[in-house]
Amino acid sequence: MRIIPYSAAYREVWNEFLFRTKNPSYMLTRDFLDYNTESLNDCSILVYTEDTVLPDEGQPMGTDGLMALFPATWDAEKALVYSHQATAYNGLLVLKEACLKDVLKMVRAILSYYANYLQAKKLIYAPLPHIYDSYPAGEELYAMFQAQARLTSRHVGMVMPLNGRPKIPAYKEQIAQRGIEAGIFISRMMPDDLEVQEEYVRLQAMRQNTVSAPMITFPLTTDSLHDILTRFSHFIRCYVVRGADGQLLSACMVITACRVAFAQQMICTDEGRRLGALELLMKYLIQESAQGVDYFDFGLSYVSGNVCPTLIELKESFGGRAICFDTYEVKLDALAIGKLAQGSTPQEDDRIPYLNLKLLNDAYEPALTMAATDVLKSGRYLQGEQVEAFEEEFASYCGVKHCVAVGNGLEALALLLRAYKEKEGWADGDEVIVPANTFIASILAISRAKLTPVLCEPKMETYLLDDGKVEALITPRTRAVMAVHLYGRLCRMNALADICQRHNIRLLEDAAQAHGAMNYDGTRAGALGDGAGFSFYPGKNLGALGDAGAVVTNDGEVARLVRMLGNYGSEHKYVHEYAGTNSRMDELQAAILRVKLPRLDADNEVRRLLAERYAREINNPLVLLPALPKNRLAHVYHIYPVRCRFRDELQTYLKQKGIDTLVHYPTPPHKQGAYREWASLSFPITEQIHATELSLPLSPILTERQIERIIQAVNEFNV
Repeated sequence: MRIIPYSAAYREVWNEFLFRTKNPSYMLTRDFLDYNTESLNDCSILVYTEDTVLPDEGQPMGTDGLMALFPATWDAEKALVYSHQATAYNGLLVLKEACLKDVLKMVRAILSYYANYLQAKKLIYAPLPHIYDSYPAGEELYAMFQAQARLTSRHVGMVMPLNGRPKIPAYKEQIAQRGIEAGIFISRMMPDDLEVQEEYVRLQAMRQNTVSAPMITFPLTTDSLHDILTRFSHFIRCYVVRGADGQLLSACMVITACRVAFAQQMICTDEGRRLGALELLMKYLIQESAQGVDYFDFGLSYVSGNVCPTLIELKESFGGRAICFDTYEVKLDALAIGKLAQGSTPQEDDRIPYLNLKLLNDAYEPALTMAATDVLKSGRYLQGEQVEAFEEEFASYCGVKHCVAVGNGLEALALLLRAYKEKEGWADGDEVIVPANTFIASILAISRAKLTPVLCEPKMETYLLDDGKVEALITPRTRAVMAVHLYGRLCRMNALADICQRHNIRLLEDAAQAHGAMNYDGTRAGALGDGAGFSFYPGKNLGALGDAGAVVTNDGEVARLVRMLGNYGSEHKYVHEYAGTNSRMDELQAAILRVKLPRLDADNEVRRLLAERYAREINNPLVLLPALPKNRLAHVYHIYPVRCRFRDELQTYLKQKGIDTLVHYPTPPHKQGAYREWASLSFPITEQIHATELSLPLSPILTERQIERIIQAVNEFNV
């Protein structure tokens, strides 16, 4: 779906298309929505099909390909999007031909748009009840259910069906007739009835006399009432009941919305109640004013925000029966949006992939497509505005001064090491301590910088570098310790920093799996040492659509050297001070990462919640779960590694159950052919981890049913 923000240029398109939807109403035309809403920040959108042809620049799109309208407003301070606050209830306005598959895609696109472009945290959604639809329109509510919408309020209204010529109860007729005999009469309030309007507004301010809570939210003043009766007389009318002396006894505004005429701002004075003014007003509205519609809506029955039994009984006495006006809250995170990613069908695929990158990225649509299109149209594909902006945003996110975007995570680490070599005069063969159980890229980066990797065992409890064993490995040639935040969990950086400071060596971070992980003091991965390398491989917590990486540091000279070394050793075109390489992030990847970065913390929190659920509910004694950190923010669960002595059997069993898993990693670096010289080395803890580790699926798009299946299958495994 293609999302177009509403602007005045689309006024005619909006108004024309509105009456082709399943739920049209004059009160949802732009003329009415835009009336007297200066205090509201409109963020309405139009939803087109993906293949709709874009018009020439500066020209609005037409109705061809238009599928839906969504009237909405925006509270920037609270980061909340509301279905448009000019009316208390409205909702998604969908083309009659739209099917469930289409609406699921629309809602996913809408939620993603507000999450990505407004950085909204929640959508407050208040749809009109089904009686306001001209065509069956339950798809939107199913879509909201799929997105895990939470019902936050339910207001009761009273509605009377108008099949045939409706009648109010006989005793109400008698009361109305006595009122007529006493001289009361009903008339329509006209725009020039200024004195009556003033009295009506005055009585409206007396809340104890109000018998209908408003659905339309404009402030009622004499000026606004006069303006409304003048501008919107084709669907808004006011009726008043006056006594023989001309005194205003009762009044009501009636708004026609497709199949429904609903009462707005209904009042009755104490004298009016005594004389039967309300009965006369209701008789007239139901039998005369409401002709041509299917329902008469008496309005909500609340006083000061609380349901009022007296009002309900009063409206029921005229023939009204209850309907509900509901309000929902939808969290705008990848978990909620991802629930809709399968849009084409409400059923889940039986197989649970380890990571479905398509569904993961679908949760960011249409923002990803729009970002890619912007890059394509820009004509600038390398070293442009997108990369520059991402470097600034990611540096700020990590809490460092400098970010240099490079080609991938391996090159990020290699360039960081080489920059320190150049800056501090390290010699070829100098040593860098690195965990023995890391992914081989950490070690390859050291080798590529012509330095010597020194392997250190991890702690079995955390799978991380054992800081208690580091100091014994330091020699006169040791230049740095590389802390690898494996699986997304932070190493004990304070302890490592103390060691490095005592020995005057550098502390570097391989943060390829730990985007957003946070220390006790709020410092993020990337800002915990002298410099860090990140990977943005597509499957990472912050993943691009191809290879990409970055170096972050507070050292300006190191950042300058990394940039030069990744640009053929050049700072100025065709001037090469170093024998560098070509390692630059392209504009497309930077644009994609900029879309995803604002939601990284929310996605990481979903990962934590899922991991904590695994920890609570998986209870198979054959399966050892990773220990939860005391500081839960220190782990972002890029991988959820369990250990099992029967790892291969467990993996096969889960595959038979339709659950894909991975091993991170089957062979430790010192047993790889790339480092044949280490073949005789022994690292028992590392080897045990590599022989028993199995990674369960864990991502923000896992559904409730999938999580339950994974937990149940692991618990049922036996040998």
